[in-house]
Amino acid sequence: MRALLAEYGRYILAVLIALIIFPFIIWIARTQFNTAYPEPEKESLVNYSETSALADPVMLVDDITITKGDAAYNAKPYLADKNGSGYKTVYKNYQKLATCYESSRNETALPPESVEVIGIDEVDVTKKGIYKLLYRVVNSKGLQFQKVVYAIVN
Repeated sequence: MRALLAEYGRYILAVLIALIIFPFIIWIARTQFNTAYPEPEKESLVNYSETSALADPVMLVDDITITKGDAAYNAKPYLADKNGSGYKTVYKNYQKLATCYESSRNETALPPESVEVIGIDEVDVTKKGIYKLLYRVVNSKGLQFQKVVYAIVN
């Protein structure tokens, strides 16, 4: 045994010291990590999720292809009277192209009337071209989402 200790004594001592010190090193590292990256409280997570992007309204609308001469999307003849039935009908046709939801977590569909469409006055269905429209929706929490959509007349 004496010969064993004489030959491997330093190594055995180093292993024993490492076994004693190693848990302290792990404890210090874990403490430093938890200090640098604390876990958020559950209450703050709930509040965050209510005001995060998960609560924003969701809108599904793609670029629009309009056949040249399609009167259903021609607002130009009704620009003089934007409160008239002709302009409102054309506006509703654009609104119906978007499907909107209250939020990504709540799949309650918003009515087409909640969608605001900006730029339909510029769409000229008598000429081929690409026209820029802005679709905007606001949900019951007052959060809004907007998307640029292109109307392509061909």
